[in-house]
Amino acid sequence: VLLGTITANFSVAAGGTPVLIVFNSAGFDTAGALNTGTGRITVPRRGTYEFGCGWTFLAMDADVQALLWMYLNASQSKRLGHVYSSATASRTVMVNGAVQVQLQSGDVVDCRAQHGSAGAINLNGSSTDTYVYLRWVSDWP
Repeated sequence: VLLGTITANFSVAAGGTPVLIVFNSAGFDTAGALNTGTGRITVPRRGTYEFGCGWTFLAMDADVQALLWMYLNASQSKRLGHVYSSATASRTVMVNGAVQVQLQSGDVVDCRAQHGSAGAINLNGSSTDTYVYLRWVSDWP
């Protein structure tokens, strides 16, 4: 149904709170589901979907965690990825994940990033490194 990306580096604040990633560009979006102003995706029809996203943190602190979350209707729903940076600071850390979920028409999903570094860290603005997608799989009763 869609593939969204970011067009410039995106800052994720420190503090441990998951930050909504604003995917501001749609590589394709057959249902007009991605709001490029908010980064949120409105589910076009009821069914089973594969939701996935991934990102690359640039210059992460040493020995801290990075997490990737799916939010459903503004509530934390699924942890899609979880990694720890290496013992050396200023490392690039990639996290990605996907899940199959049953969604209703009008549900809103988004992808959020979280990290344990002391200061804000940028997500790489490359479309190959930071992306979100929603793919319809099947109907469900």
